[in-house]
Amino acid sequence: QEAHSIEVQALRDAHAHHVETFAVHTRELVVARSQTSSVSDRLSFVEKLVGELAEKHEEEMRRFRVSNDRHASDWATHCSTHESLLERFALLEKKVGKLETEDPQKLCASLLQAESVVRETRLGGLEQKLESIERSMEGVASARG
Repeated sequence: QEAHSIEVQALRDAHAHHVETFAVHTRELVVARSQTSSVSDRLSFVEKLVGELAEKHEEEMRRFRVSNDRHASDWATHCSTHESLLERFALLEKKVGKLETEDPQKLCASLLQAESVVRETRLGGLEQKLESIERSMEGVASARG
C-alpha cells in the first residue's frame, strides 16, 4: 500500500508539473501570436512599402526628365548662338583670302596673314576694353574729386 501511495503521489506531482509547464507554454504562445503579424498583414505592409518606393522613384524620374529637358534646351540655345567651325573657317577665308594649299610658300604666307588678322582682332578688342576701363576710372576719380 505504501509503495502504491508513493507512486500515486509521484504521478500527481508529475501531472501538476506538466499542467504548470503547459500553462506557461500557452501564455508564451498567446504572447508570441500577439507580437507577430498575420501573412495578410505582412503582405499589406510589403505592398504599401513597394507603393511608396514606386511613387518616390516616379517623382525622381519626373524631376530628372524636367532637368534633362532644360539641359537639352540650354544646349540647343548655346549651339544656336555660336557659329560652327566651318562657318568660322569660311569667315576667316573671306577675311584673309582663300588659302592656297598647292604652294607651301603661299600657304605659309596665308597662315601668317591669318594669324596677324586674328592677333589684330584680339588686340583691338583688348584695347577697346582697356580704354573703356580707363574712362570709367576717370569718371570715378572725377566723382570723388
